[in-house]
Amino acid sequence: MWDKNSRLAVRSALLVMLVPLALTGCVGALFRQPVNVEVTRQEVETLRKQQAEVLALLRDLRSQMEEQSGAVAALRADTNSQLRDLEERLQVLQSQLEEQGMVVERLQRRPAPPPPVQVDTAAVAASTALGDTVNAARRRPEPEEPIPPAGEGELYDAAYRDYSRGNYQLAISGFQEFLRYYPQSDRADNAQYWIGECRFALGDLDEAVQEFLKVRDMYPDGNKVAAATLKIGYAFLRKGDQATARRYFETVKREFPGSDEARLAEDKLESLR
Repeated sequence: MWDKNSRLAVRSALLVMLVPLALTGCVGALFRQPVNVEVTRQEVETLRKQQAEVLALLRDLRSQMEEQSGAVAALRADTNSQLRDLEERLQVLQSQLEEQGMVVERLQRRPAPPPPVQVDTAAVAASTALGDTVNAARRRPEPEEPIPPAGEGELYDAAYRDYSRGNYQLAISGFQEFLRYYPQSDRADNAQYWIGECRFALGDLDEAVQEFLKVRDMYPDGNKVAAATLKIGYAFLRKGDQATARRYFETVKREFPGSDEARLAEDKLESLR
């Protein structure tokens, strides 16, 4: 059995041995702390670099999005312009198809030539001589009527060919000549309309409006009134007068509901809202 003094001595010895070990652990921990701080600082720097890279990517993406938005807006404006041109070309093609349909229908309705009639040339000669003798004294000269350079169909078709080929000045002269010799023709309103189309194609917008108005005023029952009214709206729209253009587009919708011209007028009104 150890006495009290022996136990105290053993405890003191153990304490002396443990204190250096404890101090060694604290000192080691103290000297390792700067290493941990340096590692943390490097990690922070790495995170900051990654953050800067992400911010740079975000700026690039934002710049690309803005550029794409501008490109989309420009593409939309260009597409709308192309659509307007296509609508106008479609209307011209539709009018040309109508013209060709009228030509075909007219040819189909043309009656067959009558069979030749046997004429007694001797009797005719005798009758003619007698008539000339009786009426020679009473015959008075009559005013000469202008002789057209070609038949109705030939004159119209020649002017229309010039229009189809883009020879607008020649087409205007041809249609005007047609109206001078055949003012009562079924195609007189069409000839007047195509004069307006030629003026429109040449950029003579004021003259085009006047020619299209003649279609409405002179041929109110013709088949070109709707198209002429629509093109008046196009002309004012191209001149920058949207209020007047809108008025004529609304006239087309009101006077010709359900027509192709009314649909095109509605599209134009939608684009002006």
